[in-house]
Amino acid sequence: MKPGTVSGSMAVVGKGIASSGDYIRRVVIDGRRYGHIVDVRTGWPVANGCLQATVVAGSCLQAGVLSTTAFVLGVPKGIEFIQACPGAEGLIVTERARAQTRGFFHYVVA
Repeated sequence: MKPGTVSGSMAVVGKGIASSGDYIRRVVIDGRRYGHIVDVRTGWPVANGCLQATVVAGSCLQAGVLSTTAFVLGVPKGIEFIQACPGAEGLIVTERARAQTRGFFHYVVA
């Protein structure tokens, strides 16, 4: 997926939605691509292959926290983390695949 492209649409009522992504502002160090989201465990930008994490949750604040955390954790731990939060659903897009929680499809409309 490239910046400015759309792979689908979502419909959400009474909940919050947030996405954390790494499509632009990439820096290459020693052949590895780094973005602006930093893994607080290492102090380095995340370089786990994730491009985007989108979460639907009870509020926009909760969705934002979950999407950034899931992005840092990557697949499968990010999906497990989202599923552990009651009422939250999410999607993680990597360079090679898409992974989503069991109920994420309920919010996808196109």
